[in-house]
Amino acid sequence: RDGAEWVDAFEGQPIREGDRLRTGPGSEARIDLGAQRGGWVHLRPGSVLIFEQLEPATENSEVGVILNLPQGRVTGDTARTAQGKKILLKTPNGMHEITADGE
Repeated sequence: RDGAEWVDAFEGQPIREGDRLRTGPGSEARIDLGAQRGGWVHLRPGSVLIFEQLEPATENSEVGVILNLPQGRVTGDTARTAQGKKILLKTPNGMHEITADGE
């Protein structure tokens, strides 16, 4: 979280809005976003990922998850993203929308 020092993550650790995950030069992490959120994300070495939003802001919101990647690379599988919901990925180069249709 903002202002907190970095601590080691552990397998099965729940993620919450505002959490930050950092991988070192020789490490990687796989994050399961859960059945309702849609798929998983693989954080590559030397990356930072911020979980800005993990649930839709409102019942009718199209955006379910917002991830911010200020540094590094991610890969993932969003096949479980709910129909009509989007995952937004912010990067230094812009915003990317990911939908259940793969668009």
